[in-house]
Amino acid sequence: MDLRHYDDPFPYITVDNLLTDERISEIEALAQIELDTYHSTGELTSMGKYVRYLEEDILPETNFLIDLLPHRPASNNIKKIIHWCICPAGEFTSSSGRPHLDPIARIHTNTLYVYPNESFGTMLCKNDAPSYIPEGDQSQLTDNPSEYEIEIPWKKNRIFSINCMDGMWHYFKSSDKPRITLQSFLVDIDKLVNVDEPWPSVKKSNWIDYVRSTV
Repeated sequence: MDLRHYDDPFPYITVDNLLTDERISEIEALAQIELDTYHSTGELTSMGKYVRYLEEDILPETNFLIDLLPHRPASNNIKKIIHWCICPAGEFTSSSGRPHLDPIARIHTNTLYVYPNESFGTMLCKNDAPSYIPEGDQSQLTDNPSEYEIEIPWKKNRIFSINCMDGMWHYFKSSDKPRITLQSFLVDIDKLVNVDEPWPSVKKSNWIDYVRSTV
């Protein structure tokens, strides 16, 4: 395992080879099932990507990472969400290419790069846009040009980990092959379910509906 801390443009961690060869082979086999399902059904969210949520935590190896980074205050009512994400090959870019901040209800995110062997990673952005995130479900996008961007390069069996804080602008995109990741995040349920007016982009990202359906 090769775990590294970084601080530019904000604190994050990468972990290479956290999973053993046997475990990553298991994950790759499951990813192939998801890819076959994606090809056979063509089902995409309105954000243009395939997402399937899992009842079982098939990535417990990442649970220790939240304690290695600063994070915003949270209640004791925390839920781990895990899902497959497949970005179609070609021109897919998250948030239409605009950097985004995660909702305040999400306090920690891990992304495991699974398939293919070569692709685009995750772009981290130094951006002077206001970084205030409203309470609850609301995310934030900006059209403000970034001062600079850093890529977390794609590498199979690499985990990219952040604790979601103000100012952590980022986005990702696919290459000429579908981009498959296994993502997990910790959600502060109290900050999610106590909101009267859900973010309109619930229609675009069904993770909020999924969380609400499980609490």
